[in-house]
Formats: sequence, structure tokens, C-alpha cells
Amino acid sequence: MSDALSPKGRATSRTVVAGSVFVAALAALGIVAAWPIYASPSFLWAAGAAIIAGAAIAVLWVWRRLPGWLVAVLLVAAWLGLGLALGVPERWASGRIWPDGVVDVLLAPVTGWKDLITTPLPVGSYRNLLVPAIIVFLVSVSAALRLSWLPASRSGFAVPVAAAMPVFGLLFGRTSTSSPLQLGPFTLPAPVETAVGASALLVSVLWLSWRGRDDRREAIRRAERATGVRGSRRGSRGSVARTALAAAMVVVALAAGVVTTGPVGQSRVREVLRTSIGPDLTGDDAISPLVTYRSSFADDRFPQVLFRVTSVDALPERIRLATLSAYDGQTYQLGDGAEGAFQRVPSVLDTPPGEASTVTFTVEALRGVWLPTFGALRQIGFSGSGAPMLADGFYYDPRTSSAVESAGVATGDTYTVTAVTPASPDLQTLPAPGASPQVELPAQMERWLDAQAPSRDGAGLLSVIGALRERGYLSHSLTIPDGTTPAWMSELGDYGFRPSAAGHSLSRIDKLFAQLNERAAQAAGEAPGASLVAAVGDDEQFAVAGALIAEQLGFPARVVVGFRTDDPTLPSCQDGACRAGDLSAWIEVAVAPGTWVSVDTSPQHTASVETQNRRERDPENMTDVRPRNADEVSPPDPQNQDAATAEEPAPPPAPEIVDWTLVRTVAISLLALVAVLAPFLIVLIAKALRRRGRRLAEPASAVAGGWEEYVDTAVDTGRPAPAARTRHEVAELYATPQAGELATLADRAVFSDEQLTPEESEQFWQIVADERRELRSSVGWWRRVRAAVSLKSLLRQTSARAVGTDASGAARGSERRKRRARGAGMS
Repeated sequence: MSDALSPKGRATSRTVVAGSVFVAALAALGIVAAWPIYASPSFLWAAGAAIIAGAAIAVLWVWRRLPGWLVAVLLVAAWLGLGLALGVPERWASGRIWPDGVVDVLLAPVTGWKDLITTPLPVGSYRNLLVPAIIVFLVSVSAALRLSWLPASRSGFAVPVAAAMPVFGLLFGRTSTSSPLQLGPFTLPAPVETAVGASALLVSVLWLSWRGRDDRREAIRRAERATGVRGSRRGSRGSVARTALAAAMVVVALAAGVVTTGPVGQSRVREVLRTSIGPDLTGDDAISPLVTYRSSFADDRFPQVLFRVTSVDALPERIRLATLSAYDGQTYQLGDGAEGAFQRVPSVLDTPPGEASTVTFTVEALRGVWLPTFGALRQIGFSGSGAPMLADGFYYDPRTSSAVESAGVATGDTYTVTAVTPASPDLQTLPAPGASPQVELPAQMERWLDAQAPSRDGAGLLSVIGALRERGYLSHSLTIPDGTTPAWMSELGDYGFRPSAAGHSLSRIDKLFAQLNERAAQAAGEAPGASLVAAVGDDEQFAVAGALIAEQLGFPARVVVGFRTDDPTLPSCQDGACRAGDLSAWIEVAVAPGTWVSVDTSPQHTASVETQNRRERDPENMTDVRPRNADEVSPPDPQNQDAATAEEPAPPPAPEIVDWTLVRTVAISLLALVAVLAPFLIVLIAKALRRRGRRLAEPASAVAGGWEEYVDTAVDTGRPAPAARTRHEVAELYATPQAGELATLADRAVFSDEQLTPEESEQFWQIVADERRELRSSVGWWRRVRAAVSLKSLLRQTSARAVGTDASGAARGSERRKRRARGAGMS
């Protein structure tokens, strides 16, 4: 291997060793830079194997003088082999390496890069995200070693190729830097990133400097062997001074960079690829569970166990299904922008301080995309045969602590959640942090709130929410069939039914408070202590009303739909079994950035409207009263929840003409194919551009270029390079029908004083085209394919000592003819 390259096609052992050390150093820095991305031993195994495989391919490339197409095939084979063996460990663990693991490896060059910058760090061995690292280290090591063993004039290209390894870790890494390092009175910010960058620069400069000096020494040795004159081995004072000055400049530059990193870095946000790329999924299109809240209390749905929870410790007090923070006056739904952005959970998430616990969820009748969790999620693990699919489809929003499963869940699916429940501050003692209400309060609600005159702090909020709950009355239905008792009423015991319309639009909320205001006006003329119970509804209306009140008092608020596990006064999961009828809603208010406190808003059901005030009229219904034997129908449109303002149903959506799923699959497949074929396409384009440039040159240069095109085709099809042979010797060697004529015309273009015409140049190229076809037809179809993408002609060194084998000789001949023509004209 050591004599495979150099200006004469050979490289010294020093060049090989130095290049190998240089690439190894950059690979080690690449591993250090990429470690925060993965932080898993699986990454070390994958990167190490990719480095060894890349080095082996580089050795074979040089030792066996492999053509470019074969090197590309070896790289693709190594990518597939290493990707399957080390790039998808989770597929091996689940026993689904075929076909899921194979598909993951094939899609990694297309989708893995985006997934890598949209997945929270560290990603560990999640899905196929190790495969991009395998590709980077495999290709970079192989190409950088090959380039570093070339002559000094071209070996410099190894630097940017090898630098791709540490750059990969820095660009795809964290948005924050490593912790500052205190060195006495001096603080070094981002020590890891600074060390990686400075070391990569220093190693590159040292290697480039050594390569230049070694090539000059080798040239002197060749001159000594050719002339027999031995030069001096001692360096001059000027050489020593230049070396010292260069070393001092490098040291000063590195020191200045390290010193200025602090003030510059601290004044700017670190921009990496993941800074400007959004998460994978937004929940804007997911149906708000508050819209379908009442369906859980239908007789056929009420007793169904949705899921079960078990834990070796105490169960969390609340289980979250969804957090809704955006209200448009019609529907409470997921927030957008700052909230409502879901991301994948590859390994472990950072969590605030609090009490950690682990709970196992077993799905029974639960359906849809919303996945129950609790607290601040730290880690989640799925089990069973469908675990890989569920892990791929799981998304989490740490800002709202909500989770969705895009693949959907089925009976028997099991997952274990480790989460932290932060300590909850005492809202009673806290002031309002200030908030801008999302909507303007309706008139009746504003009138009732003004009458309460609450203080703008936690105590005032709890007081007015308490008053609302005491004056409310629980009801989940607008009507009930004659002679029947709904399941939800049976569970309440001694309960007097009062009708209540669904929906939580502003119109529905306003009528809720209209009932309160009307009852307050009646009670003003009654005996002291008269009941003020009047507002009939359930958690759907009261949670929204509580959130609007909190915002009005200066507390950012959001509605949470979920379950309680241990509350004797409110619906709760019994013995870990969470039924549809246990579904509840409450609000959370922010008392500081990132700190939320839960506040219950459920109305009472023991003090009835009718029993406390028998002179009271029936509450006004939200729509025209239907007969008691009518069936209650849920609104078809989630946005149209107020029964009093029903609109015409929207026309059914037009059927899709284009199957976008199929289009997306085809597009991804084509992108993967282009990624694999890109190196070959680049070679074909380079050769086409070279051929066009030769043919469009000045006639004499075009003829000489045509000869070079003929020789390049012969070399690509497996014939030997011309080396020091003359054109006629090359023509005899290749032995094509018109090779001799081509050699004669090319010599004439280079050496003759005759001026060539464009027509003669074009005729020459016609002969070249015929001879190239003859060369290609003399080999099989597979050899013709290999010749088309061969790099031999692109890397062939045109010898200046070969007789007239380059177009520059023709150009010089043409210039001589012009000078002689001018001289003849003057004479």
C-alpha cells in the first residue's frame, strides 16, 4: 500500500502514517462532539465500527486500485450492513428487524437527518437515528484517508472531508453549550465545544504543514538521486525563523479564539440546526376531548374501563389526558405557537425537581390519539409485540405535559411511565402574575363577577371559584327517557334531574351566568340565607368558566381533561380502574413561568335547585325543548357546540383525487434512490461537461481535446493509460480502425504550422465518436456501465513528457503559427 501513490503514483510510508493519524484524530474529535447527541454506548459501537469499515475500504481502494463505482458499492454495502447490525438496536430487541429494521436503514439517509434535529436530546439508540452517524463516519474516514495519501497538491481536500465528523456533532448537537470551566480567575465558556474546534483546527494546520515540508524534502531526495549532488541537511536560520513564526501565529490565533469565545458566545443564542427546525407533530387537528366530553356519560359508554393503572408506590392524584390552552370563543383546544408542539421522546427527558414515581398503564377500551400520563414525563417504555410501532408513534409536549399516540392504541397495549410530580405551592398566598384574557367576557358573566368583587390574587380566585361551584348544579344531559334512570344519575344516589345543554361556547357560558344572576335577583327579596344554586351544567362548562375567571383576575389559565385517582368527593378511578364515567375536567393556573397549580371547578350535586327553592321557575333551556321521548344527539361539528345557535351542517368534504399517502411513499423512495445514485450521476455530469468543453474549444485545441477524449474512453473501458507513449504508439496499442488517422491529425494540430478550420475540427470529432463507440462495443454491457461511471479518466495524470498529449501543446502550436503568419505578412 505504501507505494501506491505520489507524484509518480507512489506514496511514502510516512505519508500513509501521517494521513492515518490525522484522520484518526479528527474521528476521535467527531465522537466527542457527537456524544451529547446520543449519550449511549450504542453510539460508540456504531461509530467505531464505521471508522474501521471506512479505513478498510480506503486501504482496498488504494491497494487494489479499485474503480470509483466499486468503492461506491462497498460504501453502500457497509452502510446497509452496519445499519442493520448496529444502527437499529431497538428493532433487534423487539424481534422486528425484518422488515421494519430494513426499512428504517433504507430511509435513514432521507428522513434520519430531519428526525435527528427534531428529536429531543439525547436520542440514544432511538429508531434509526444511529444510521446518520454511521454514514458520516464511514464516508468521511474512507474519503479523507484516500485524499490524505494523495500528493500534497491534492491532499489538502482531506481537511474539509475529515472535518465533517466534528462538524456533524456541533451542527446536530444541543442548543446550549457545555457548562463553563473555571480556571482560577478565568472562566472558559463552552469548554467542550471550544476544545473540539480548537483541536480540529490545530491538528489540520499541523498536518498540512507537515505534508508541505515532507513533499519538499521528497522532491530534494529525488533530485539528489537523479543528479548525484547531495544537498545540505541542515536548516537555514530563515527556515527556523519561519517555522517559529508560523507556530507563534497558530498559538496566538488559538488563544485569541478561546479568549473571545466567552464575551461573543455569552451575548448570542447558540444557533444549530435544531434551533430553526420545528418539532415533528403539532396537535392542531386533534379533536379536543372537551368537545366529546358528554359522550363519556352515555349509558353504553359510562361503565367501560378505559385503562388501568398500577404502581408499587402510591398512584398520582391526577392523570392527564389533554391540556387545552387556546380558546376562540367556541372551543377550548390545543395551543399553537408556544404550546401544542409535540416531540418524540427518545430516551430520558429533563424534569423539574419533585417526587418521582413509576406507573404502568394497561389499555382496555381507550381509543383515539390522546394517551394518559401524569406529572412531568421523564421516561416512557412500551411493552408487547406492538411496542416498536407505539414507540415510533409517541409524541409528547413537555410544556403542557400532554402526550399523543399517532399510531392509536388497542386493548392490551401496555406502557410504563416514569414522571416527576413537582411540589404545588399554596395558591391562597400568591399574587396574580398578570395575564391578558384570550376573549372578552360575555355580559352576564361580567355582571356576576363584578358582583363578587374578588381580589386579584390567589385568595380571590379560590373564593370566586368556590362560590361558582357551590351555586352550580351537576347535570350531564338535556333530557332523559321516560321511566329510565341514566347510569350517571344512578351513581349519584339521591339526585334530582335538571336539564343541561352541552357545549362551552361563550353563548353557552353566558347563559350559565344568566341563571346565576336571575336567581341572585330573586333571592334579594327572600329571607336571608336563601339558596343561590342555579347554574346547571358539568365540568365542560364550569372548567371553561373557571379559566375565563382566572384570566380576568390576572392568572394565565388552561383546561385539563383527565382523571382523579383518590378523591372521595369527586369522580375518581377505583382500584386503578379508570372508567369513561370517571372523566373530569379542571383548570391549571400559572403562578410563575413553568409553575402551574391545579384548581377544581366541578359543580356540586347535593343541594338541588328545585329542593332549595320550590318557587323557582324551571331553568331556561339552551334550545327549544324537545319531547321527553326524544333521543339526545351530539352536535356533528365540534365548533358548533351551542345548541341555541345551531348552523346549517357543513357539506361533506369532496373525495380526494390524489392519494397523498401514495405520493409521499413514492417521493421518499425516489429520494432514497437519488441519494444512492448521486455519486454516479455526478461522475456522468462531470464527464459530459468535460467533453463539451473540449469540443467547443479553438479548432487546434479541440482536435487535441478529441484525442484526449478517445484516450479517456479507452482507459475507462479497461485499456492501459498512455504513460510516456507517443500517439502513434498509443494507436497501435488500442488498435481501433481509425486510431492511426486520429494520431496523425492530432500530431498535425499540435506541431504543424497549418491553421485548422472548424470544419476539420468537427470532422475529427466525428471520427472520435466512431472510435469511442468501437471501444465500448468491444466490451460487455456490464463493462460499459462501469466505464460510464469510472473515475480512471478523471484521475488520470496527463504527463507533460508524453509527446503532444494535451491541448495546451496544440494551443502553443497555434500561437506559433499565428506569430509566423504575422512575420510573413510583415516581410
